[in-house]
Amino acid sequence: MKPKIFLTLLFAVIMQFSFGQEYHKLVDTNKLWNYYDCYAGPPPHYTTLYRFTSDTLINGEKYFIPEATHDSMNWYKENYYLREEDSTKRVYILYNNNEGLIYDFSLNTGDSVTILNTLSVSNPPITIHVISIDSIQIDGFYRKIINSDFCTWIEGIGDKMGITNPGSCFLVGNCLLLVCYYENDSLKYLNPDYDSCFYSFVNINENENEKQVLLKDMGNNSYIIQTKSSIEEVKIYNVLGEKMRKYNPFSNQCKINMSSFSSGIYFITGKTSNKLFNFKIVKP
Repeated sequence: MKPKIFLTLLFAVIMQFSFGQEYHKLVDTNKLWNYYDCYAGPPPHYTTLYRFTSDTLINGEKYFIPEATHDSMNWYKENYYLREEDSTKRVYILYNNNEGLIYDFSLNTGDSVTILNTLSVSNPPITIHVISIDSIQIDGFYRKIINSDFCTWIEGIGDKMGITNPGSCFLVGNCLLLVCYYENDSLKYLNPDYDSCFYSFVNINENENEKQVLLKDMGNNSYIIQTKSSIEEVKIYNVLGEKMRKYNPFSNQCKINMSSFSSGIYFITGKTSNKLFNFKIVKP
C-alpha cells in the first residue's frame, strides 16, 4: 500500500473514532440559536432566537416544544415538535400528526439518506448525499460537520440555515442563517462571516456572568460602560437587528448617549481584549 493512501485511510479511521466517542445532542433545553433572516426582500430583516424549554409525551415518545422570538421578550411556542434518538443519532419532526426524519448524524462520507420536512406539504422528501466529513472543536471536544450536496449540518447545532430547514432553506418566505449558538447562556459558535453577535437574551439585571462589566445609568438616556480592561468595541442594535451606533473607545469606559433614539428595546454588545459582553436597555 502506498504511504499516501495509508495515511489517508489512517486519518479517516482516527476521525471516525474521535466522532464516535461522544454524541452531542441537538434537541436540548440548555441551548439557544440566533438566526438572521436572509431572504432577498427589502428591510426590515429580523433576528430570530430559537430554543426548547419544555417537553411532552405524544404516542409514548418524548417530544420537545420549540419556542421563538424576535425581541427576546415575547416568546411564542411553535405548533410542531422535535424528538431525538440518541442511539441512532437521528432527529424527527412532528407536525399535524405527520412525522418525518430531518437529521441523521450517523452518516459518513459516501452515505445518503432521505429526509422529510413535514412542516410544508410542498416540500417532497429529499435524498441527500454526504460529500465530506469535517469537524469543529467546542470546549475541547470535536463535533462532526456533515457536508452534503444540499446542506451543512453541525452535530449538536443543526443546519446552518435553521434547525427546521435541513436540506433546504427554500420554504416560502423563509430563509435563515445561523449567526450565533449558545449553551448554558455561553457563546459556543460564532459565524465567521460576522464580527459580533446580536445578543438578545440577557438584560442588565440578569447579566450575572459579566460582573466585571458595569453599565451605569447617568440619567437623560446616557450611560457609561466600565470594565477593568480596555473596551475595544461597542455596538447598539434595535429589535430588528439593525446596527444603530458603533464605538471604539479603546479605554476602560465608554460613554453612550441614546437621547436621539426612539422609544423601544435596544441591545448593546461589546468586546474587550479577553471577553464579550452584552446588555439590554428599554428606552421609554
